[in-house]
Amino acid sequence: MINNGVNPLSALTGLDTRSLTHHPGFRKIVYGMMAETVEASKADDVNLGKKDLGEMFELISSFNAIKTSMLVDRERGRPLELDTIAGAVLRRCERLGIKAPYTEAVHTLLMHSGD
Repeated sequence: MINNGVNPLSALTGLDTRSLTHHPGFRKIVYGMMAETVEASKADDVNLGKKDLGEMFELISSFNAIKTSMLVDRERGRPLELDTIAGAVLRRCERLGIKAPYTEAVHTLLMHSGD
């Protein structure tokens, strides 16, 4: 849940986790991507809910600034774990017939940011 919330967005923006979770606009996107992960988890019969979402969002918001592995990979020109993180959420949401607009938008922007 936390990985989908911060990794792709940090790779796209170049921001650390604290900057993302404390910025009014990015905070909403992080929360939205984490919420979409909660919904996607239902495809694997995982019973995550609103309480889990709130706890995990507060946890990542309370951390000191962390440079995500996906941001480090992007800076070093290495392949990103985009398919295994955001792609996994998108595939599960598609299987469930639900939308994941935050994850889809960040995924698409990141996929085409080097074009």
